[in-house]
Amino acid sequence: MYGHHAPYNIKMWNIGNEPWTNSEFGSTTTGANNYMAVASPIIDSMLTVDSTLHITIPLVGNSGSAWNAQIMNPNPPTPLLGRIYSVSPHSFYDNDPSTGNPNPAQVLSSFSNIANTANSMGIKVVVGDHAHEAPASDPDKGMRWEGALATGDALLGFSQISNIELANFWIYGNTATTWHPIRKNANGTYTMMATAQLYESFFLLL
Repeated sequence: MYGHHAPYNIKMWNIGNEPWTNSEFGSTTTGANNYMAVASPIIDSMLTVDSTLHITIPLVGNSGSAWNAQIMNPNPPTPLLGRIYSVSPHSFYDNDPSTGNPNPAQVLSSFSNIANTANSMGIKVVVGDHAHEAPASDPDKGMRWEGALATGDALLGFSQISNIELANFWIYGNTATTWHPIRKNANGTYTMMATAQLYESFFLLL
């Protein structure tokens, strides 16, 4: 498709990106139900074409959210269970408590709870978006060593939670955006930021 000579053979598909936001379904129980009503026929269609696909659906990083509770509600069983491979929680962290974001330890506690619930339902966890917060007032914050150390803490912690199968892997990004692993300098050169260097080092260990 789109000029490629053969299928890309992608086996894992996430249905939606943060659909719990207020601009989409909202993070309420009703929002989760509305999302599942839209996602369900899409999943059925995909699995009809290829039953070996691994379908994952997004969760909020906060394990106690209404969205998560409804998506993973076993009684009555959510209509997606039995057809999905994993759930994909997202979270952004910061060691600065003034930002209101959770720190890596709080994220790991929440993800551990999600992983335990998922395990009891026979599904895996794939960590979706996770990164150090990069506020507009300090757009490099998440990519300097402060962000790299927090990201390292998070990745190490994810590796110790048995039901987490994968964590996403960001190295390169749009140099004009707030969260940019590569920074375009004023003189036209580029700098690989600390968090990108961390991921590049991890890549050698995969």
